[in-house]
Amino acid sequence: MKTRILFADDHEVVRDGIRGILEKQPDFEIAGVTGDGQEAIQMVQRMGVDVIVMDVNMPHVTGMEATRQIKAISPGIKILTLSVHSRGPVIAQMIRAGASGYLPKTCATKELVEAIRASCRAARISARKSWARSPTISRRNRTTLGSILPT
Repeated sequence: MKTRILFADDHEVVRDGIRGILEKQPDFEIAGVTGDGQEAIQMVQRMGVDVIVMDVNMPHVTGMEATRQIKAISPGIKILTLSVHSRGPVIAQMIRAGASGYLPKTCATKELVEAIRASCRAARISARKSWARSPTISRRNRTTLGSILPT
């Protein structure tokens, strides 16, 4: 059985690129792609989805609010945050909103693919390798992340 994925990001070039990467995976099926949070919520209500890869900044409804609403509708859906945000507070807020994990957009393709697979097997996904080496995350934020994301 293939993992059905919804990808939500407000940048068309990112949507097209990630879609191309995910479509190459034999165990993934792209259920849908959208550029705004409100449409992501509506798509979840219409179709069966296993995993959502969600950006934080999107029009109409933010990724954070969309995550809250989607988890209220379908608590079993796994939501991975894929974002340029590398500040601990934003990541922590997404986790508290119901995201299963966080990956920076600077992550390797392999990390994204493996995080999606792992999200179907685990409760929380840590991008510890990605954020630990990111020069844009302060030591204080690394400490914050270390307290909320598992090793």
